[in-house]
Amino acid sequence: MRRALPIICFNWPSNVGGADATFVHLLLLLHRDYDIPVGPNTREQFEQRKWRRWLAGLRVKAALLEDLRKKLSGWGLSLGKCGIRSAEWRAITLGK
Repeated sequence: MRRALPIICFNWPSNVGGADATFVHLLLLLHRDYDIPVGPNTREQFEQRKWRRWLAGLRVKAALLEDLRKKLSGWGLSLGKCGIRSAEWRAITLGK
């Protein structure tokens, strides 16, 4: 059963250690209980088919930051250096 509020993640999975690898483990723990939209840090990450297929297998939706709705509702999560500048974060959180 999925919980009401989604966890909006501004990260991208990777096999390399650090925040991206930690993110892989976190998704494995949470994907059954939460809706988790994922926004990668770069377009290059978004185009990685391996990880797009893996996310789809977990029923985790991926979208570029500019394609996310202007106003999101839920918990926000970013591990490590996510590359979202403060102006972009304010635009997301304030719906501007």
